[in-house]
Amino acid sequence: MSKGIYQLGGIAHHSAPVVGESVFLWGGYRPDLPFVHDSPQKRKLLSTIDRLEFRTGGWSSHVTRGASPPLGAIGYSCTTRNNDIFYFGGVCGDEMCFHNDVNSFNSLTYEWSNIIPTSDAVMKRGYGGMVCMECMGTEYLFMIGGFGSTPTTYQSQYQYIQLGTGRIRTNEQNLLNLSTRQWIIPTISGQCCPPTAAFAIEKITNNKAVMFGGRVSRDDGRSDIMVNTVYTCQLESDTTIHWESVKGPVVPASVQWPEERDSHAITSIISDAPTLVMIGGEGKDGQLVNDSWLLNTSQYQWSKTMKKTIKQVLTQHQVDLNDVFDLSLKSISNELLQVGIIPQDVHKSPTYDKIIGSFLSGINFIRTQSEVEKRINKFLSALTNVGGPVADASAMILEEWELAMESSQ
Repeated sequence: MSKGIYQLGGIAHHSAPVVGESVFLWGGYRPDLPFVHDSPQKRKLLSTIDRLEFRTGGWSSHVTRGASPPLGAIGYSCTTRNNDIFYFGGVCGDEMCFHNDVNSFNSLTYEWSNIIPTSDAVMKRGYGGMVCMECMGTEYLFMIGGFGSTPTTYQSQYQYIQLGTGRIRTNEQNLLNLSTRQWIIPTISGQCCPPTAAFAIEKITNNKAVMFGGRVSRDDGRSDIMVNTVYTCQLESDTTIHWESVKGPVVPASVQWPEERDSHAITSIISDAPTLVMIGGEGKDGQLVNDSWLLNTSQYQWSKTMKKTIKQVLTQHQVDLNDVFDLSLKSISNELLQVGIIPQDVHKSPTYDKIIGSFLSGINFIRTQSEVEKRINKFLSALTNVGGPVADASAMILEEWELAMESSQ
């Protein structure tokens, strides 16, 4: 492990899988990554992995062991199972050099293992997706979509679209039996996604995943568009994937739904009743998207995240609120202590920063939208009870927060 002050350099086109109480960061586009298929310098760089420990909040860099690390370090697909992190495909840095090998990294031993070497049976590609699924007691890696080099073998049940860059975009799907380490080319049923890249996919049950957004070809095939469709894919047997499209081409104006995007992130935040949080991405106008959404996977309903909205309102009026709070710090802290918004330590020596920090830190640990709304209303009611300018500030915060939530619908 590296010692001294740790600095995480610039990085993009990577994944950040979570195992236990740590995030692991490997590969990606970095300024010092050689744009070659292979070299001693490239292998040395890819033989290290960065780790963020939630408990300490500290980053550290570790030298890996075992087999040689994968060479497809950019735009790879990544998923986890127990203590293992699986990596599939990716691109070298040379834009037309894609991979289709599968490797695993053990987060306890820091050892690489090559699960499946390169094969002509599977298209070499990057910027697709991968999840780990289970069927009848057997675990599989499921790979879907992306773009890459011209495949050696075209599978008749899938589509392959040649792009102006010479790359091939696909909706090819592959299953890897983790017990036998054999590739399976599954059949598909239902309404499958078209050839798509730069989407996000997340497992919600042992055999079912949700896919959102990405980049597809226009009907004329001459250019690309971003989409905001939700698909579900379910492993029904060891040879069959069933697809459903949750959203059609037209969404009623009254329904909350994220705008089209690609290169975004999705993760599950509630395991017993899967809720997905989707963050950021690149929008259809080429601009980065600065929003976050929750997807209820029981009814497939989207909602804007209340936490971010209230933080934005408070930040926007920070200077004025600081001045108002200074006039009545003791009364504010008394009201907030009574309703459990701030702890005794903050109450003893209250400041604006301590009070707001305690409130925002508290809602970070609330998982459901309804409970977040209750906490926000409790906070604002306590401020209203103080009266005077503080009550006026509370009314202003409530109005702007509600308007911001309405405008996101």
